[in-house]
Amino acid sequence: MAFLAGAGVSLLWLIIQLLKVSRFPWPTFNWKVPGQRRFLLDFGTLLVSQILLQAYSLLAFHLASELPTGSITWLETAFRFHFFPVALVGVSLGIVAGDESADLASRGEHQRLAQMLTRNQRLAAFLGFLAGAGLLATSNSIIDTLFVRGEFSPEDGLNTANILWWYCFAVPFACMNIGLQRTAIAIGLRKKVMLISLVGLGLQLGILFSQILPMDTGTIALAYVASTILSWIFLKWTLHKNLELPRPRIVAGLKLLILGIMVQQAASYSIHYLDEYLPQFLGRDLSILGFSIVTGIFLALVVGQRLRMKEAHDMWIVIKSWTVKRSDQAR
Repeated sequence: MAFLAGAGVSLLWLIIQLLKVSRFPWPTFNWKVPGQRRFLLDFGTLLVSQILLQAYSLLAFHLASELPTGSITWLETAFRFHFFPVALVGVSLGIVAGDESADLASRGEHQRLAQMLTRNQRLAAFLGFLAGAGLLATSNSIIDTLFVRGEFSPEDGLNTANILWWYCFAVPFACMNIGLQRTAIAIGLRKKVMLISLVGLGLQLGILFSQILPMDTGTIALAYVASTILSWIFLKWTLHKNLELPRPRIVAGLKLLILGIMVQQAASYSIHYLDEYLPQFLGRDLSILGFSIVTGIFLALVVGQRLRMKEAHDMWIVIKSWTVKRSDQAR
């Protein structure tokens, strides 16, 4: 009920803001509206892709029903929680990439489209890797702080955190896949997007039913991670064949990997030492979690600039300008 009320308030607020700048777009049953066919094709492709993604969830929960009691809850909690950074980073950048790609593709400006997508993917990779590394380091602490209470025992929290540990490796690739998928649809590669989605689901089925690995929650999570990475590889390869995208740079990838490892280690050690030496007080767990997150972000900005990563430099400028503005307002 609370979710429904929040969605209703958000919709009402968006309608009010829309009416301030233009007329309300009333629905129409006229199928001859310009662009209607393309909209339906794009929408249908995204819909089928999302159905295939949700098919994994249904299959995972079905298989988990045959595992020890609590497996469905552990999987559901970990799977939904890993979508938090994907929604913040991947969906936001994916919407921007989809809108700009459709606009540039309609005008035939493929060179600018390639430049836009490159910037979008660099930012998605940078933020996605940092989010995945941070979540990997704080998974146990987050689950214990937010969920271990009542009937959700510490053992349930540990099992959930172990599954979330696997899902963290999919976060950066899931963030990048959304922008790649929407760009591919915008330039007319709908059939290939659907084929890649089917291949990803096929890989999941192969891992889960090949009996090469034991059937447990870890294998179910691993199937999703492998499918996400494979989808990223195929989407990247498909767009490289249709757009003049720069080749992936090994040095840039190594820098990102080093930065991610450093952030993960810094956050892990912060949690470990603070949990060991900090006395008990109200809000202790949240304070430890917050300090470790801030430490990871600060380290990412400082080390990222040392490694001459443009995204880290841009983030530092944004944060610095925001803090200066806030301090000026306080005065």
